[in-house]
Amino acid sequence: MHAQNTLAALLLLHTGVTAQTPGMLDPNFNTNGYTITDLSGANVYDGAVGLATSTSLGVTTYFVLGTAEVPASTGTKFTLALYGADGNLQSSAFHQIDPTDITQARACARVNSIVPGQSNYFITGLIELPNGTKVWHLAKLGASLTLLTSFSDNGWTETNLGGPNTDVAAMAVQPDGKVILAGYIDDNIALLRHTADGPLDVAFSTDGRVVSNVPGGIEDKASALAVAQDGSIFVAGTVLLDNGQNQRRGFVGKYLQNGDLDLGWGTNGFIMLHWGGSGVNDPWGTAITGSSFINSMAIGPDNKLVVVGRSVSGGTEPDQDFCIARLNADGTLDPGFSTDGKQRVGFAPAGNGANVDGATSVVVDGEGGVIVAGEVQGSTASKVGIARFNPNGAPDTDFGTSGNGMLITDFGGLGHTVGQVLLDAQGRIVVTGSWRSLQSTTTNSFIARYIGVVVGVLELSAVEGIISVYPNPVAGPTTFEYTLAEVERLTITLTDLQGRVITTFLDGQMMPAGAHQQTVTMPPQLAHGNYLLVFSSPNGRMSVQISK
Repeated sequence: MHAQNTLAALLLLHTGVTAQTPGMLDPNFNTNGYTITDLSGANVYDGAVGLATSTSLGVTTYFVLGTAEVPASTGTKFTLALYGADGNLQSSAFHQIDPTDITQARACARVNSIVPGQSNYFITGLIELPNGTKVWHLAKLGASLTLLTSFSDNGWTETNLGGPNTDVAAMAVQPDGKVILAGYIDDNIALLRHTADGPLDVAFSTDGRVVSNVPGGIEDKASALAVAQDGSIFVAGTVLLDNGQNQRRGFVGKYLQNGDLDLGWGTNGFIMLHWGGSGVNDPWGTAITGSSFINSMAIGPDNKLVVVGRSVSGGTEPDQDFCIARLNADGTLDPGFSTDGKQRVGFAPAGNGANVDGATSVVVDGEGGVIVAGEVQGSTASKVGIARFNPNGAPDTDFGTSGNGMLITDFGGLGHTVGQVLLDAQGRIVVTGSWRSLQSTTTNSFIARYIGVVVGVLELSAVEGIISVYPNPVAGPTTFEYTLAEVERLTITLTDLQGRVITTFLDGQMMPAGAHQQTVTMPPQLAHGNYLLVFSSPNGRMSVQISK
């Protein structure tokens, strides 16, 4: 990592007195913890599906991707939005090639810009042309939310896989800038890899395309994608078993860097997962006899795979729960997670004795905790459900206020869907999705931020290991503990949220490699509020929000 001049620094804020409970909505984000935005500007559908975050020069920004209807038209378009750390909308734009196209956003990712202090974004989705042809769409945007024409000459590229039964679901960006897309074509798993400049990568299965099917399955749909540190490509989704009983299972597949299946992993490159459950019809009337579905996947700091989705049990009413599994690198279930590698939890049923819960996104925090987000619903409208599991798979009873590691958020209206959850540079939990108003014709995008457990996954090339700042909230003497990988000229300052320096604790001092501990005194005139503690060197910069 030093050779790449990038190191992730994990910064934990320790305190004996906690003013904010992990899992509570962050009052520093739009005062109530969430923002609902009508990105379409009309009483039509718009909903967010993708989320990316960047922190540069102490400033945090959230990029949100979604889909919106075009008023008085059959077309739809991509919505693009940037929100500040305070939760306010900074800018928004639309991306659409032709107003008659039906565009559906699927995923996004942040990539580094050649311009210091800026970020670029990849977005992907499905476009249905007026003649019914469906193509996979990939575009690259600059920090101003405009297309970067250097990417594939016009800022975007499309791939026709040759069939109407196709969709793209997930994306991942490799360290070398190549972009992998995952979805399905004619009930088979489909993968594309684009070069950093846009064309399909001929080093990936000779033409940039891979189509596979899960052994024993007749309908395979990829929904999640992750790239391991060694370049291995993992794909997860749901497969319909070829047993005539309409049963579905989650699957995970492993591919080599060249696009070949790793046939020594699992069974011919695949494993199947099921969380139990007997027959029942789902809310959409589809018979699913004891089925499990995988919707999202993440790789933790220990290189273990975490997959999440929903699992269905029988009864007179549908009972669907969040399901989570953690896999070792060899594809076996990790017994260190909930003794058998799997966990299934349902949020409290409301009214009718059944619950319809489904996890749609997952992220692994710096402590190895698993944070899962999705929709939960009893007899009333769907709400946002979030759960955190400790590294051993047990629910984190300190997360939220219910004592069971789960929380439910309701922004009002007729229902919610969850697009994505991630952690920002300060370790806060950020969720985006769609919110349906009481006027049933209107659906808007939302972004919400919650207090995290681990505070701060920040970039500074000079730092490795764990940095501690305590106590927090700060009062009087405050101690910094950090480890430098090499000799660095280090500056440590305290600034307000606008970046104005209040005091400097260390000013360009050469610090040797190794562990350091410094105790400083906060300015006695410092008013109560939120501030940024900034560590900087010629090799990088990071900041974290602290309170008094």
